[in-house]
Amino acid sequence: MEWNDAWYWLAFGLLGQLAFFSRFLVQWVASERAGVSYVPVAFWYLSLVGSLILLVYAVHRREMVISLRNFGIFTDDGRQVHDYRKNLFVLKHEVTHQLLHHWIPFLPLWLNEGFPEYIAALHLQDGRYNLREREAAFLRYLNKWRPRDEDTRAIRMLHPARLLTLSHQQWQSALQMETAVLNYNSAALLTYYFLHQDGTGNGASLAGFFNALRLDPRHPSEHIKKHLLRGRTPESIAFHLQGQWRKKGVKIEFVDG
Repeated sequence: MEWNDAWYWLAFGLLGQLAFFSRFLVQWVASERAGVSYVPVAFWYLSLVGSLILLVYAVHRREMVISLRNFGIFTDDGRQVHDYRKNLFVLKHEVTHQLLHHWIPFLPLWLNEGFPEYIAALHLQDGRYNLREREAAFLRYLNKWRPRDEDTRAIRMLHPARLLTLSHQQWQSALQMETAVLNYNSAALLTYYFLHQDGTGNGASLAGFFNALRLDPRHPSEHIKKHLLRGRTPESIAFHLQGQWRKKGVKIEFVDG
């Protein structure tokens, strides 16, 4: 049997699929060990190897075995459309995760996911982030995956009382039930609040939290109470967050998830 026979190429293609799929298993194991959502370096190696194998298979067999939606390509009215912004958004999110690599084991889950979402929402042009229009960019992000007929000025968010205590298992369950958008948006909203709406709006409370975590990474919960909550309850933070967005004409609707 020669190398060109279908059996060999089928096995080769299945190997690529296995490598590509196994990256999620590796991420899951690494996240369970870290206690937070975590993307290890092995995830990217498996992605690269799997993609290369599938590319070689596709070129040789002239059979597309790769989900085009993973690359932001979808069908719209019979036309193949490439969503460049989706690709860029995912790239910015994952790069931020890598920059926070050493912080990941100590960050609360909402901040570990919320900060990359916030960065990914910012407008990037010519290699620079535009912070002057961050509010408009953030609102566009919040409505990015919502049905077009929904009210764009009414945003659903997990209540801070739940978001602050959300476990990794609960986050993963939301991903499996396809309610991940609510979790990601909620984490980004709480991150945005501590960056631009809490106190004087200069992000001092979040900076203080990171500095305290740098000096003592063993007690993140205590640093959250001291620098972020500052004697306040999640309910009072929720009330203040709602008020800040109400001034912008945006209604925050809290849900239990």
